[in-house]
Amino acid sequence: MWLQHPSFKENFRNWWRGFQGNGWEGHKFMRRLQFVKAKAKEWNKLSFGVLNEKKKSILKDLANLDAIEQDGGLTSELLGQRALRKGELEDLILREEIHWRQKARVKWVKEGDCNSKFFHKVANGRRNRKYIKSLENETGLVLNNAVSITEEILLYFEKLYANPIGESWSIEGLDWSPISEESAISLVAPFTEEEISKAIFQMDRDKAPGPDGFTIAVFQDCWDVIKEDLVRVFAEFHRSGVINQSTNASFIVLLPKKSTTKKISDFRPISLITSLYKIIAKVLSGRLRGVLHETIHSTQGAFVQGRQIMDAVLIANEIVDERRRSGEEGVVFKIDFEKAYNHVR
Repeated sequence: MWLQHPSFKENFRNWWRGFQGNGWEGHKFMRRLQFVKAKAKEWNKLSFGVLNEKKKSILKDLANLDAIEQDGGLTSELLGQRALRKGELEDLILREEIHWRQKARVKWVKEGDCNSKFFHKVANGRRNRKYIKSLENETGLVLNNAVSITEEILLYFEKLYANPIGESWSIEGLDWSPISEESAISLVAPFTEEEISKAIFQMDRDKAPGPDGFTIAVFQDCWDVIKEDLVRVFAEFHRSGVINQSTNASFIVLLPKKSTTKKISDFRPISLITSLYKIIAKVLSGRLRGVLHETIHSTQGAFVQGRQIMDAVLIANEIVDERRRSGEEGVVFKIDFEKAYNHVR
């Protein structure tokens, strides 16, 4: 909502340049974002404040002016005041629409479509679906209080993310297709401003923010302000190969996998990461995308651009049908990838 305000970008520029700090570029960049975030919160209270209270005040003034008009008419000065207050009300309603659209996370309704009630319901519905009121543990006992639910969640993920018992998987003996020397050089080349800019403007503007509190929209709209500092961050990252701890911070959020959730396994954990980490990951994935075709086998159908995961399903069906027609014995081996994707290792 801040980005809609005409003075935000100029204020952002002043806050960004007003920060004084030393140290590693990545850490300094994150501290600068924290500084700007604090300034933006102060400005937000002055520029926006409580929307409902401001709207009530404007509606009260308009009601008084309407009463004066009915009694004896309005002077030119009062007519100007009413027009001004009506303009303020329209602007306030638009801000309210944007505010609730962002909370509702609805992307297919345009700003200004006057769907406040709809946005309210969607936002409240999202909040209710994510709120864990009760949880069933492994023994079947239903937990209803916040303390026991928290302990059950912590216990579940401590087990899930623990190191596996026994020997780890080995990749020896696999037939790897090496990438060309030219591709290998391109992967480790210094980062350019054009490469970073392209990655930022390809990203979704309104994804949920992480610990830094900023969405990619701020980086896109204020690119001319932050680009020099961001290029220095990437140069430092290229030299050291290390992402500092503040950049790597994240919030863990549990999202329901189904409409009715009973157990902790019915939730999917996601990480809300910082915007800087998203940008670094986007640039690196862009480089990898250019060379993956050299090493991924032609028979892999999933997670490759231009290929369909359903191709593997169709091939499996054909194989099973062929076995049945021929009368030969066979075994169907189905692997559940759920735990593989939930584990860190």
